[in-house]
Amino acid sequence: MNEVDTLRAQVLERHASVYAFCRAHPELKRATVYLVLSGRYPGKWSFQAARIRAALIMLSIMSFTGKIENTFAS
Repeated sequence: MNEVDTLRAQVLERHASVYAFCRAHPELKRATVYLVLSGRYPGKWSFQAARIRAALIMLSIMSFTGKIENTFAS
């Protein structure tokens, strides 16, 4: 399994689809996420992959601390 496949698996481990991940993280551009996860991103792949990993880590921290429920409560 290469780095692209590993990152895609990490995204799909926490979300039902790449689209669901993109909806949960509007700070990331959907086209960029799809290009990175397909291995076809024309720019600095490692920089964008780090941004996706940071979003995954932030989601894990929020769910661990219970802040995710408070974020969506209105």
